[in-house]
Amino acid sequence: MKKSIAVGGGLVALIISAATAFIVVARPFDSPLVKACEEIFKMQLRSPSGYSRVDAIDSIQPITIREWVYLTRPDRLTEDPLTERQAKRMEEAGQVPAWLTTYVEYDAPNAYGTPIRGTIECKYLSKDSSPRDASRYDIVVNGKTLLEWLKG
Repeated sequence: MKKSIAVGGGLVALIISAATAFIVVARPFDSPLVKACEEIFKMQLRSPSGYSRVDAIDSIQPITIREWVYLTRPDRLTEDPLTERQAKRMEEAGQVPAWLTTYVEYDAPNAYGTPIRGTIECKYLSKDSSPRDASRYDIVVNGKTLLEWLKG
């Protein structure tokens, strides 16, 4: 009886430690905005494996539907029928567009291998105040889009 309790207790401890390690390493509950932000930023590092997130802080700045339409399609007039239909659909659906901003504090080695601490600013223009549709193609990291980062 004592042997089975010891084995059962050891198994429970193993499962708990494995689950804790998975959560710490894999971070399964990160928002798509944080994941995409880190993915783009790591492309710029000399040693991406040395990157380590310290903290992430989110903020939401609601905007009007008209502002969202203007920011997503600045070449179109507000009287454009297509723009008007899209704005009406958003109003009917009760969508509240917003700028989502995440500040990620990180540690990473510099060119000499010395760890430094820095902050990344990631911005995403959401049509429904949610980061669920954020991808690396839609966000701005430290003032640059993915294409601008790739150009150098």
